[in-house]
Amino acid sequence: MNELKLIIETASLKALNITAINEKQTIGRGKLKSGFKDTFTNAKLIKASVDYFKTKECKEELTKLGINWTIENFLQNAFGLEKSWCYKLFKALKFEPKVEKYLSIEATNYSIALFLAFCNDKVKTETEKAILNISYGEIKVKINAKNELISENTKDELKAIITRLTAEMDKMK
Repeated sequence: MNELKLIIETASLKALNITAINEKQTIGRGKLKSGFKDTFTNAKLIKASVDYFKTKECKEELTKLGINWTIENFLQNAFGLEKSWCYKLFKALKFEPKVEKYLSIEATNYSIALFLAFCNDKVKTETEKAILNISYGEIKVKINAKNELISENTKDELKAIITRLTAEMDKMK
């Protein structure tokens, strides 16, 4: 770990942002929305650090210090992270516009793995053929070929319309 200390103390390698990222990793751990947002914010910092690590300028500075790390070494030694986990984080960053939609879902657990599954499901459902497609005003419901209910509306909104429809159907002869 003397190498890590040397990197942190080298002014020309401050762009790796190691200290700040490690400090942020200790906050926001958890499965709540705030923890997910903190993880996502930290992912951006880690991505920027890795991008800088890959530059010729950074490689030259590390070589001057006698440090010859691979990306795996860098992620493990600097942040205590596995390369595979970081690439999941980086993949999640590509879906950043979908974060607010994901966080609007009522859940007890918010994680990068669930976020990626949510994004992949969204991509799949946009192209799947619906066996039932109902749209009325702002209420849109679809049942896909896998018999899954898909809607951009919240669970509470759907429950409210179902309650209203049930009441109206009870009045029918």
